[in-house]
Amino acid sequence: MQKALTEMNIQLHRVISDITGTTGMAIINAIVSGERDPKKLAELKDEHIRASCTSIAAALTGDYRPELVFVLSQELGLYKFYQTQITECDAQIEECLARFADKIDVKINPRGLAKTSWQKATRKCSPV
Repeated sequence: MQKALTEMNIQLHRVISDITGTTGMAIINAIVSGERDPKKLAELKDEHIRASCTSIAAALTGDYRPELVFVLSQELGLYKFYQTQITECDAQIEECLARFADKIDVKINPRGLAKTSWQKATRKCSPV
């Protein structure tokens, strides 16, 4: 998505640290949905963003050519797809780990790092 924004001369990454955060995604979704007014887009900022609406609007002044917006929409779709895939993988991992919850003996060492019996067991079974 960043490449498409850069080609559109939109410098969103200069005013917010994470374009995939709440503000960045709200702005990108609005652009893909047809909004082009930098001031209206800047008003979508989250209250935790330090940058002013004026500086965000300046960063959003760019070239909204249809072919570039199309590329951005394709990249946004891929981003959302991958986020769904990651969520499904996380759920599967949690499900697998839950089966071993009663078998894990967690002991905290003085440095605060967890040493578990399953870590020791996997080290012994590891082919490395």
